[in-house]
Amino acid sequence: MTNVYELADDDRGKLIFEKSQLLAPVQEGMVVAPHPMVAGLQERDYYQGKVAKATPAQRAWADAREAELASAAASAVTSASVTSTEESAR
Repeated sequence: MTNVYELADDDRGKLIFEKSQLLAPVQEGMVVAPHPMVAGLQERDYYQGKVAKATPAQRAWADAREAELASAAASAVTSASVTSTEESAR
């Protein structure tokens, strides 16, 4: 597979794709990107099928990142509600 490709259609609108249309779904045994690569492997190893599933280290890293993002999102919501409460009190 190469990076050289060509798309053709009679309607330009049909050639505009959303991110969800271009990405394959995460399958069982995978972790959501981004995540660190398997130690000792290179990018091409993923495409050659040498990586069958996520390692425990990748899964732990992804879980920790997901928890961190959820915490940050909760903090942002709390901060926004405090700010709006202070503004309405003025």
